[in-house]
Amino acid sequence: MSINTFFQRLSTILTLCLLTVTTLQAAESDKDLADFLYYTSQLTIVADWATTRQCADTLGCYEANPLVAAVIGKDIDKTKLDVLSILTLYGNYALQNRLTTKQRIWFNGGHTVIRFVVVGHNVNMGLSLRF
Repeated sequence: MSINTFFQRLSTILTLCLLTVTTLQAAESDKDLADFLYYTSQLTIVADWATTRQCADTLGCYEANPLVAAVIGKDIDKTKLDVLSILTLYGNYALQNRLTTKQRIWFNGGHTVIRFVVVGHNVNMGLSLRF
């Protein structure tokens, strides 16, 4: 990886972190924060979906998470990946009405951090955020 590519990826990650921190500080209530984290969580699911779809077309790229690989296969099946990702988006949406505001903050915040790390790893492997 060239030094320019490294700094471009680093600046993208730092920009996203700064945007997230700024938005969290701007939330006027717990409900606003819970809603923001829900939308961020949904966006990180889509970002993970996009990079994993690209991984399916990349030689030597495979699903490293054994739980996900059990569903979509180590050599990624795009149809199964699409179904899993859509079900994940819907499940995340359906769960929101069953959690209290505090629970939503913790769940969506944790989910966003985990997905953000996964997407960052995928981008550092050279994958991009495109379908």
